[in-house]
Amino acid sequence: MTYIYNAWYPAGWVHELEKGPIARKFLDIPVMIYRLSTGVLAALHDRCPHRFAPFSYGTIVEDKVRCIYHGLEFDSAGRCVGNALCFAAPKVAKVRSFPVFEQDNVVWIWMGEEEPADTSTIPRYAYHNDPKYRCVYGNNYTKADYRLLCDNLMDLTHIVLLHPVFDALHRKQSFKSWEEGDDVLASYSAVEPHEEYHTINTIRWAAPGNHDLEMHIIPDFGKGPVIQEWSANLLTPETKYTSHYLWSVAVSVDSPETDEQIYDRMIQVVDREDSWMIEGVQDRMGEADLFDLDPVLIATDAAGVRMRRKLAAMVEKDAARRAARAASREAAPVSA
Repeated sequence: MTYIYNAWYPAGWVHELEKGPIARKFLDIPVMIYRLSTGVLAALHDRCPHRFAPFSYGTIVEDKVRCIYHGLEFDSAGRCVGNALCFAAPKVAKVRSFPVFEQDNVVWIWMGEEEPADTSTIPRYAYHNDPKYRCVYGNNYTKADYRLLCDNLMDLTHIVLLHPVFDALHRKQSFKSWEEGDDVLASYSAVEPHEEYHTINTIRWAAPGNHDLEMHIIPDFGKGPVIQEWSANLLTPETKYTSHYLWSVAVSVDSPETDEQIYDRMIQVVDREDSWMIEGVQDRMGEADLFDLDPVLIATDAAGVRMRRKLAAMVEKDAARRAARAASREAAPVSA
């Protein structure tokens, strides 16, 4: 298994909830996220325990999720508290609820059975709230293992050929990678010989699939003002071979590039180029794991390999804890 269950995952952008509930599948589990009249977020397994209809097909009535198939109603804790058809509400009917948290315009969901980790462990993307920046947001869906998208992000040298919009083919590049605690970082520097400026891009991976990209454009080798931009790239596995990809770009409020131009550029880069390539890689790999195919590694794979090793260790540790928890439940005495 490739999932860390006991972790906070990005589920969507907060502003998406303005249009209604978010209904998506995370780690093979369909979930519906919605906002209560109090402003608090709630999340339920998007499957009625009666005939397994999606709750997201139904409605929310006075903070109760009403299944449109036969009218059973559930509160935010997953308890059946009513029946729109005037029959008795079956008390045994329950659905799983999930802890959710909103921060920096991101909705986070805890998919594990253990008590959720402190929300202070969730990566911050404070530039989403910084008045100095103007942010553009997008959603992508890629038919591939989310780890392949992580690999792609941790090796920014791929932009030279795959993303011609960045015009990086003739730049002299250098790179390095390192670790800070559980995080992996990589820095890529590119010098433009003719226009006399260089760029420094530093990306940080935080498990399971959160990437924070800091971009610096330095004109005239430090003689002009430095242009700084940020980009969040947040990945959550839908299934083993499909992934949700939330992206944002934060530019200075006085940037000459319009929101529409930024959005169009990112659609080209993420949807038409990155997803196209990663889905092609997944197709050629089939169901094999990356290292089972004995890939030829080159120097620029260093950050991705570091990330893969850390992630594999975390997955193994999480699986062991879940197995121990299951064994403990089975060994517990049954009450009379």
